Amino acid sequence: MSIKEIIKSNGFLCRIYSLFSQLINNKYHLLRQYNRYYIKRLKKNAGFMKKTQKSDLSYIIWSYHVIEKGLTMPNRKLGFGFNRLIDLIHAIRSYVARYSCDSNNKQLFFAASVVFSYEKIHNENCFSLPVELVDEIKIIHSMFPRVKPHDEIEFSSKGFFENNDNCFPTFSSARHSVRDFSNEAIPLDDIIEAIKLAKDCPSACNRQPTKVHIVTKSEQIEFCLERQNGNRGFGKFANKLLIVTADVRTLLGSQELFDLFTNAGIFIMNLSYSLQYKKIGSCILNWYSPIKCDKQIRKELNIPENEVIVSFIVCGKVKEHFMVADSLRYDVSEIIKIH
Repeated sequence: MSIKEIIKSNGFLCRIYSLFSQLINNKYHLLRQYNRYYIKRLKKNAGFMKKTQKSDLSYIIWSYHVIEKGLTMPNRKLGFGFNRLIDLIHAIRSYVARYSCDSNNKQLFFAASVVFSYEKIHNENCFSLPVELVDEIKIIHSMFPRVKPHDEIEFSSKGFFENNDNCFPTFSSARHSVRDFSNEAIPLDDIIEAIKLAKDCPSACNRQPTKVHIVTKSEQIEFCLERQNGNRGFGKFANKLLIVTADVRTLLGSQELFDLFTNAGIFIMNLSYSLQYKKIGSCILNWYSPIKCDKQIRKELNIPENEVIVSFIVCGKVKEHFMVADSLRYDVSEIIKIH
């Protein structure tokens, strides 16, 4: 006699099984309902599903930021990013052809200035760019005749942290992502102290789902960063790597799934400020690598299944002199809507 037949033949067991199945199905039904709701909206509106003016501009910002980062890299190689720059120029031309060249579109004009910065730096170093690229840059010059090359921000190690004890607006605006580190080691106590400061950030119902894995061994840092797609050219100089995770055991309902990342994001920003305050250079790195890479890192660092990897943060002591990307921000009028 099978288990199902035994349950069906016993009224009490049958009722228990029915209640248990109903409970399980209700939980999964709610999860499926949320998934359908968000996936439907993603399919309808997401930039990777549907081309819009916003998605086209976002692509331009993403592309110019790659070039902008390259201009600030340690041991910068002349001639870098040829294909990316061509791609950016084509995106700018396509955008202008489709939506016109609005002088109020600061991001578009900033993108042009990054193209001109690339040209300027190579000219100053007497590096001959390919004819194809020179011709493309000339077209951008004709489209944006008044735009000047954009200079990245240069700092001294002392000047970078001079506003640490200033008022918050000044301190906040002085924080920048750093991608150029010295060989000096960061005392582990300084990292722990920064995390101690960051942990006071708010979290939903004070459940504090965030965890931090501090990677100190150079071979493990290299192993992890090889599986992340945004640290080329500078990740290898990091002295410490922080892997921020969030504990799914703190979720008490399927409707809280996205709240996990909200809580982790709040913590990450607070940690970024705390690292700045402790005079540690840092750069937040995304984590959306293939499942294979996620599994490899979990195995390497023994990260438990109940923790979701949210982000990496590379850390290091800053050099005596270094550059950071300016990374133009939208005006506040473009990101608020008063109801």
